[in-house]
Amino acid sequence: MDRENIGKNNMKLYIHKDTFYDKVYGDRTWWRRFEWVLTKKYKDIDYEIVNLHYEDNINDLQIGNHDYCICRFAHYEEDFKLSKRVYSLLYEKFNGRIWPNEIEWYYYNDNKDS
Repeated sequence: MDRENIGKNNMKLYIHKDTFYDKVYGDRTWWRRFEWVLTKKYKDIDYEIVNLHYEDNINDLQIGNHDYCICRFAHYEEDFKLSKRVYSLLYEKFNGRIWPNEIEWYYYNDNKDS
């Protein structure tokens, strides 16, 4: 992550809204925790919570040169299938400024496919 741009109003975090796990974890889902931290402690960081499982949502984003994407793709089969379909688009759209990074993603992907 480009740390020198955090909080200088020229970086925005895009956080994947992982809705598959809302029923299980409720307010404790990972994206809600990020949202809480960003609204309570790091108020100077611009962010947007968006469902990044769908190409239209990704293509509609207005990505800046310092923006960063944080996703959590987990183990539900539908979650895995959708994230597998869009990861390369996210990676391209954010010019590699994404977590999980390409190596982590493909390591996870390879293990899920086996």
